[in-house]
Amino acid sequence: MMRLTYSQTGDSLYIYLQDMRPTHGLELDSGTLVDLADDETVVGIEVMNPARDWPLDEIIARFAVPAEDVRGLRSLWHDHQPAPLNSENRWLDRRFPFSRPLVAAR
Repeated sequence: MMRLTYSQTGDSLYIYLQDMRPTHGLELDSGTLVDLADDETVVGIEVMNPARDWPLDEIIARFAVPAEDVRGLRSLWHDHQPAPLNSENRWLDRRFPFSRPLVAAR
């Protein structure tokens, strides 16, 4: 039941995995928050600047994520190989449907 919402103004992505309210959340890094149910099932994932490398593999390894959602998440992120960085530490050619346009190297 994966559903995505993206805020272009905040460059933030929320990935809904369960149709329920989370009971608590865990911040994995400064831009990734995992919302959890009492049984540690992932209810949703909030990602700031989703075009960056964020800890998808850690989320899948640590928490209960349905296999169907794992496949969906990996199809969006894991299968994309990182591209070289420009002088501003931005990816040169990595694109996602909900990321801001990348700044070209000068």
